[in-house]
Amino acid sequence: MSIINRNIKFVYLKSHKTASTSSELHLILNSSIGDDIYYTSKEILKYGIPRARNNYTLFTRQSRLWFSWQQELKWMHNFRGMSYFFPALLQHCSAKRVRLLFGNSFFESSFKVTNVRNPWDALVSFYHWEKSGQQGRYSKRNIAWNDFLFDALEVKKGSNLSKAQEFLFYPYLFESGQLVLNGFIYFEDLGASFDLLSRKLGINIDTFDNKQSHFKKSKNRKDYRFYFTDVQAELVRNHFNEFLKILPYTFDSVGTLPK
Repeated sequence: MSIINRNIKFVYLKSHKTASTSSELHLILNSSIGDDIYYTSKEILKYGIPRARNNYTLFTRQSRLWFSWQQELKWMHNFRGMSYFFPALLQHCSAKRVRLLFGNSFFESSFKVTNVRNPWDALVSFYHWEKSGQQGRYSKRNIAWNDFLFDALEVKKGSNLSKAQEFLFYPYLFESGQLVLNGFIYFEDLGASFDLLSRKLGINIDTFDNKQSHFKKSKNRKDYRFYFTDVQAELVRNHFNEFLKILPYTFDSVGTLPK
C-alpha cells in the first residue's frame, strides 16, 4: 500500500517483491503511521484492516483536503480506473504521483521511504511471480529463465526504463534520474530498518521479528545466484547501475545489507 501521514509528514511507497506487504502490515498494525491516509490490496482485508483510509478526493492537488463525505463517493471507486479520474493513492504509487496529489511543498518536506532488495534476488522473485501468473491473477506461464531475463532487461519503446526497472525500485526511488527518498526499508533486515525508522521519525514502531516477515515460499527456492551465468550477472549489474550507486549490493551479498 501507499501510506501518507500528514501529521508527521511521512510517505511510504510500496515497491514490488521486497516484503512490502509485511512492511505495510507492521506500519499499520504496530504504529500510528497508518492513522491518516492509505490504500492497499484486497488481501489486506483478511487481517481485519480496511483496504483504504481517507483515500477519496475530486481533483489533483486537492488531496490535502480529503473531503469528509468520501462515503458518498465510495461506489465510484469500485469501478476500475476511477482512481485516475478522481485522483487517489494507488496501491503501488510512484513518487511522481504522490507529488502530483499532495503538491511539492508537502512532498519535499516529508520523510519518504520504500522497501529495497538485492536486485539479483529481486529479479528471481519477479521471475517466479510471473511464472505463477502473478500469484493467481492470470494463468500460469511456462517461461524459461533466459527468455524472462532478456524481456525484463529490454528497454521499452518510448521509455528510458526497462520492464525490470519499472517494476523494481525505480518509480519509488527516482524522479528524472534523481533520488527523492530519505530512507529505506531493507528486505534483508526489516527489524533493523523499522528500529531506525522509529528513531528517525521520533515515534514508536513496535519491534519487528524478521522470522515473521518474508520467509515464505521464496525461502524454499534455490539461492538466486544459481539462476545467473557470469554474463547475466554482469548485465544486471550494469542495468541497475543507478540503483547500485546508491545501494551498493553485490552479486554475492546473499541476505546481507549493502555496504
